[in-house]
Amino acid sequence: MKSTAEAWREKFRARGRARVIVACGVLLAGLSTAAGVIVIPRLADAMSGMDVSTMLIWLAVPVFIVAVAAEIVYLKHHGKPYDYRDSATSIAGGLGYQLLNIPWALAELAIFASVSSLVPWHLEGWVAWAVALVGVDFAYYWFHRAHHEIRVFWSVHVVHHSSESFNLTTALRTPWLVVTSLPCLVPLAL
Repeated sequence: MKSTAEAWREKFRARGRARVIVACGVLLAGLSTAAGVIVIPRLADAMSGMDVSTMLIWLAVPVFIVAVAAEIVYLKHHGKPYDYRDSATSIAGGLGYQLLNIPWALAELAIFASVSSLVPWHLEGWVAWAVALVGVDFAYYWFHRAHHEIRVFWSVHVVHHSSESFNLTTALRTPWLVVTSLPCLVPLAL
């Protein structure tokens, strides 16, 4: 009898998976280019009150939906099944995470502001952006690695790896216990 890990590897290596990933990547690249050239300038006026991250999320959602639809069409065209229940579970998990993340983001903001006020220096301009870019990537690496190596954190993170199907909606499976990011992110406020 095969272990779950062996079965997962066989699924991932199955013929056609690479084609789905490449097709979705090409589709996303094309849609992103089209959005950058055609859509974003026209939406800039309509979304002038929004910050950049909110605008990018609003633009990413339709692109993601189109990519999932393309994945479904591709799989159906090649006679492969698409697990709608698994995708619905992933989407519901992602929505639950977003709902729980709203109050937590406010708490994080308060914590970061109070920690930031403790230091005697403050970075500005391009230096702040460069430090933030490297710092966030570094913090996220250790956050994610800790969630794979420390059992308590793994118990929170395993939800992300629990899907039976490896499709685009699996990216939405995020743990609902959002407070575990704080230890890795607090140093960034300094």
